[in-house]
Amino acid sequence: MKALIPVLTRAGMRAVFNASRDGLSARVSHLAFGDSAYSPTGDETALKSEKVRIPIAGGSWVGDFTVHMTGLLDAGPSFWIKECGMILSDGTLLAVWSDPATPLAYKTDGVPIVTAFDLTLEALPKGAVTVQAGSVDLSLFFGVEFARIATAITDNFSRHRAQAAEIAELRQQIASLEARMR
Repeated sequence: MKALIPVLTRAGMRAVFNASRDGLSARVSHLAFGDSAYSPTGDETALKSEKVRIPIAGGSWVGDFTVHMTGLLDAGPSFWIKECGMILSDGTLLAVWSDPATPLAYKTDGVPIVTAFDLTLEALPKGAVTVQAGSVDLSLFFGVEFARIATAITDNFSRHRAQAAEIAELRQQIASLEARMR
């Protein structure tokens, strides 16, 4: 699979430049996922076959021109993720990723996927794009998972200790029987 490098759309760049001209910044607010595979050209105004759209849970700048975005894909139908879009708060498609040969992942209904994307914005003025993070706290999502793992580890440890105690008792019984047989 090629690197996951989104293509900035012309409509997205226009929206950013218009906001910038007005002294504002364009806000990336959602991630969209679909099941159509193609080579993006930059002329896209929407995903070809959008299946689900989620609010961005978190975002931060990781370099002068690169923004890191995260989201929780926890609802929606089962489908092959073959296209992803970064959506501005006004609904404009800022950037799109797709690969005609290889899907990104399979989304199974009822199975959450934590998504993360880096978007490099070298072609845009610095500060012209911000990330509008939603109310989904991914640390809470991971907290539940870590609690489940900790519970499983503790249960396993308890079973191991009980089994070790049983083995020690059996060894004592064997030693006692061997002593009687002598």
